[in-house]
Amino acid sequence: MLSCNESSFIIAYKDPDKCSEKPVPVVLISAIGLVFSILTNFTLLMFFRSYQFADQTLLKRKFSFLVFPIQLGFLFLQYLFFISKIAKCVIYITTQFIGLSMILDVVLNIPFRDKTTSIVYSFCVALYEVSNTLMLIWTYSSTISSYDIIYMVAIFTPILAFSL
Repeated sequence: MLSCNESSFIIAYKDPDKCSEKPVPVVLISAIGLVFSILTNFTLLMFFRSYQFADQTLLKRKFSFLVFPIQLGFLFLQYLFFISKIAKCVIYITTQFIGLSMILDVVLNIPFRDKTTSIVYSFCVALYEVSNTLMLIWTYSSTISSYDIIYMVAIFTPILAFSL
């Protein structure tokens, strides 16, 4: 509800010229919802963290302060989609920041106690970063055609799976 472009949920505000006509209660309710979603995210991160790495729960993460910028990056990325004036390069920079932060988290912290869970998580993080890099190369150069991206991801998936 905060955006004024073709991504707006309210049909009347799909036209950017009518953005100044948006009522104050709509803006306040939207901003309060945004603040609550950010607070909920960080509350869940704080309460579901594992203080002891030898905890028996397989899906509990080892606590790391790198999780906060990663989660903020994901929240920032979601809201960038609704702002049409943001250049695509900002979105790609944000995705690369998220991917590199996740790789740094995997390498430095080994976030899960269970070896299988750690391998699957590492594979997903590596595939996320490879996919983002391929999309970045496809967007800003002519070396990869749009038809080749799916094949490149299909080639990198087993390579990453066997390397981890």
